[in-house]
Formats: sequence, C-alpha cells, structure tokens
Amino acid sequence: NKIKMQIIIGIIIFSISYIVVSFAGSFTMFIVAMVIVTFGEMFVWPAVPTIASQLSPKGREGFYQGIVNSFATMGRMFGPFFGGILADQYGMQVMLFILTAFMIIPIITSLLYDRPIKKAGYQPESRL
Repeated sequence: NKIKMQIIIGIIIFSISYIVVSFAGSFTMFIVAMVIVTFGEMFVWPAVPTIASQLSPKGREGFYQGIVNSFATMGRMFGPFFGGILADQYGMQVMLFILTAFMIIPIITSLLYDRPIKKAGYQPESRL
C-alpha cells in the first residue's frame, strides 16, 4: 500500500530528525534537524486524512476526520507537557531519545491498521 509506506517513511524521517537534534551542538544542526522534520511532515500529514477518509463509512467522513484532528490536538496538548517533565528531570537528550523510541509505536500501528478490515474482505476505496 502506497499510503502505508508513505507514512512509515515519514515516521522514519521524523526519527532521524530527533536523533540529529539530540546531538546538535550548533544552531546549524538545529536548522538541519528542522529541515529533516519538515520532510517527515510532508510524508505523514497528507496521508493521515486520506486514510481516515478511505476507512470511514460513506457519509461519516467528517466525523472520522474530527476524531483524527482531536487526537492530533491532544498530542499537541500533552506532548509539550510530558516532554517538558522529561526534559526537566532527565535532560533534553534523554527526552529526545525517548521520543525517538516512541516512534516505533506509529510504525507498528501503520503496519497493522488495515488488517481487521482486510480480513473482513473490505477494500478501502479512494474517494478523493
């Protein structure tokens, strides 16, 4: 699946950017990390609403897009809070390594998200 691979590649690029920033010793390396993370965003963020649209029942696309956006908002709300606690307690490098390690979770969920519907014989349709 092209979209699945697009998301996984984007997540790997995100992980690389977190590794780069954790070892950044100069402002230039922070800029490099930001460029890398931007490429990761270009792969991941357009694909997420596409998957939500493809997997949602006809006529319920807006509801499912709302759920996707709600979880994204929760991430922006809780991420800085817990990241700040980790950074205060253990330092920025540890926080970034933990963030990088957590990137395995979206890789696994990206690999598995469509298994139940494929077993049921449903093929997501492209409505775009």
